[in-house]
Amino acid sequence: MEKVKFISTADLLSTQDFVERLSKRAEHISNEYQDFGLRLAYRLNDPYHKSLYIKLAREIPRGILNEVIQFALDYPEKNNNGNRGKIFMWKLKLICEKKKFKILGVIRKISKKRQIKKIQIKLF
Repeated sequence: MEKVKFISTADLLSTQDFVERLSKRAEHISNEYQDFGLRLAYRLNDPYHKSLYIKLAREIPRGILNEVIQFALDYPEKNNNGNRGKIFMWKLKLICEKKKFKILGVIRKISKKRQIKKIQIKLF
């Protein structure tokens, strides 16, 4: 029988560091929420919107984010067309409404001119 060789934690973390491997700008990360947001963006396979995930990691409690992340990652692949970011944002909106937590910067103000256009369109 062969003996199993154990790997030290330091060696394991240095080989599995997601930020170093996935981001070329890892040296610019100075806060924990930036690291969490980057990891989240790459776990959801949505690196284009990494600044959005960093902002969400800064403003939303981790309990809510972890619940939403788990849902998005467990969602069947055939139903989401490879777009886990969309599922993540949808579920985040639902959970924040349920827990009455307001996401800052998401709700946009609609000008009066647009409101009038929407009313006119509904009339037809």
